[in-house]
Formats: sequence, structure tokens, C-alpha cells
Amino acid sequence: MTPSKALFWFCISFVAGIGLASSFGIAEDKMIEIPQLFLWGFLFLAILVIFLPFVIRVNSSIIRENSLIFGFCFLFLVLGILRFQIAEFNIENDMLRKLKIRPEKITLVGQIVDEPDVRDKFQKLRVKVDETNSLILVTAARYPEYNYLDNVKITGNLKTPMVT
Repeated sequence: MTPSKALFWFCISFVAGIGLASSFGIAEDKMIEIPQLFLWGFLFLAILVIFLPFVIRVNSSIIRENSLIFGFCFLFLVLGILRFQIAEFNIENDMLRKLKIRPEKITLVGQIVDEPDVRDKFQKLRVKVDETNSLILVTAARYPEYNYLDNVKITGNLKTPMVT
């Protein structure tokens, strides 16, 4: 198998791992994590498939090559599942998500990380908050104008954006 085909199968395995992990969602806010025992089993299987032909001294180079590719596909599947679960964990445990529950106004300090989206009556700013390293979308009045990399102090209520 050519290296480009092997890379293709590794990428497909990684994306399949992400798809497998994302298909375990029940509702919009509730996720079922894939059990760690299942992931460790897949990881052990991947290592076994990679190293077994070298341990039992298989003479066929085709079998060794295919077992390497198959084993690394398992490995990339597990990495895709773990990548999805890490991203979900970071989203669920974000400090701003916990602050959203408060009804009172809060004050955040951050830096504008993208060019402002200026409209007729307002502007939208993507701000990276200093304390949490989170990214928020701020809708502000048209004036004063803000620029990329400006440091801003924002006071207001947090709302979850509507998904379209």
C-alpha cells in the first residue's frame, strides 16, 4: 500500500472515531461518554495488531504491512474518540458557561481577536477573555469603533447564541 493510501485510511479512522463518539449523544445538553474500558480495549487491540506479526516472526511482508496499517487505524480511531471527548469536556467545564446562570451583569476583560463585523447600527466583536481563555461574541453599539487586538472591558449579561 502506498503511503498516501495509508494516510487516507488513518484520516478516515480518525474521523470515524469522532463520528462514533458524537453519535453517543442523547440530547442536546447530555452526552454519554464512551466507557474508558472500551477505549483501553481498543488501544490494547491496536498495539497487539501492530506488534504481533513482529513477535511471532511472520515472514510475509504483506501481512506485516497490513497489520501495521490496520493497527494504526485502530489507534487513530481511539485518538478521534479521545479528541472529541476532550473537546466536549472543555466545553462543559468552561467558566463562562457557569457564569451564564447568574442573572446580574458581569464584567469581563479581554482582547479582540478578529476584525470587527461592523453593521449599520451595531458591531460584532470576537473577544478572547483573559481569565478563562474563552472566546465570546459581543454585540456592541456602532460607535466607538474598535479594532483588531484592542483590549476591552465588557459589562453585560451573558446569553447563549441561537443556533440556526
